[in-house]
Amino acid sequence: MEQQSKAILQLNILIRKEDNNSTQQQQQQQNQGGKGESNKLIKTVNTLVKKEIKNQQNINAAIAPPTAPNTLQPKSPLPSPNYSRSTHPGPGPGPTGLGLLSLALGKLL
Repeated sequence: MEQQSKAILQLNILIRKEDNNSTQQQQQQQNQGGKGESNKLIKTVNTLVKKEIKNQQNINAAIAPPTAPNTLQPKSPLPSPNYSRSTHPGPGPGPTGLGLLSLALGKLL
C-alpha cells in the first residue's frame, strides 16, 4: 500500500513537470512569434478543406444521373390552332444532366 502511494506521488510529480515544461515551451513559442506553427496549421487546414471539397464533388458526381441525351423519345408535334390550356401537358421537364450537376455543385460551394 505504501509503495502504491509513493508511486502515485511520483507520477503526479512527473505529470506536473511535464505540464510545466509544455507551458514553458508554449510561452517561448508565443514570445518568438509562433508564426511558423500558425502558417503550418493554416496550410494543413486549407489542404484538408480542398480534399473535402473534392470528396464531395466525387460523391455528387456518383449520385448524379447519367448525362447522355435521351434520343429514344420522338419530338412532340406542335400544338394545333385550337390549343387550350386544359389539354396542355403541364410544365416541361426540370434540369437534367449537367443542369443538375451544376445545381448540386452550386449548393455545395
